Amino acid sequence: MPAPSADPATPAFRLQSDKQRVTGLVLAGGLGRRMSADGTGINKALQPFRQSTLIEHVLDRLAPQVDQIMINMNAQSELPEWFKYPIISDELSGFQGPLAGMHAGMKAARTGLLLCVPCDSPFLPADLCERMLAAMQQGAFEICVASSQGQWQPVFALLHNRLADDLEQYLRSGERKVEQWFRRHRTEVVEFDDVRAFLNFNTIEELRRHEH
Repeated sequence: MPAPSADPATPAFRLQSDKQRVTGLVLAGGLGRRMSADGTGINKALQPFRQSTLIEHVLDRLAPQVDQIMINMNAQSELPEWFKYPIISDELSGFQGPLAGMHAGMKAARTGLLLCVPCDSPFLPADLCERMLAAMQQGAFEICVASSQGQWQPVFALLHNRLADDLEQYLRSGERKVEQWFRRHRTEVVEFDDVRAFLNFNTIEELRRHEH
C-alpha cells in the first residue's frame, strides 16, 4: 500500500481545524506471544490478512482521520519496504502494556491530542476520530474512550498529551491498568453501535476465521 510521508514535521493528513490537530498512534508494542506457534512471540501487526497485513487495514482506516501517524513497536522484525511511518518504542522498559505505548506516543507527538488504536483491529470505526473530537469538545474532558454495548474499549482512546507526566508517574508506581488510569482523569465514554468495529485478533485461529 502507498504510505504517506513519514516526516513528523510534515503531517500527511490535516483535519479542518488547526486547533484540533490529532496524531494517530497505532499500538503494536506487544510481544505477540499468543499469536506465535511456539509462544516465543511474533510481530502481530505484520501478519497477513485479506491480501495485505493487519496493520495495513488499520492504517487504511486511520490515516484519513488524523493529521499524522506514528507506530508504537518494540520487537521490530524486518519491516516491509512500504513501511515508512515513524516508529517509536516504549520509553519505559519492561513491556508495560498499552499504557507504555500511549506514554511514548504522548512524548513524541507534536500535536495536542493523541488518538490511539490497536494494530489488530482491522475494522475500526471510520468516524472514530470525528466522534471522539466532538465528545471532547462538548465538555472539559481530558480523555475520550470508545465503548460498544456498554463495554469500554480502552485501547481506542483520544488523549490530551498534557497527561504524559501523570501517566509516567502511574506506570513507575507499578500500575498497569488502563481503565484505572483513565478514571483518574476527566473521561468521557463514546458509545459505538458496530460491535464488529472493535474485533481484535490474539491468535492465528481468530485471524483466519475472519479472512473472508
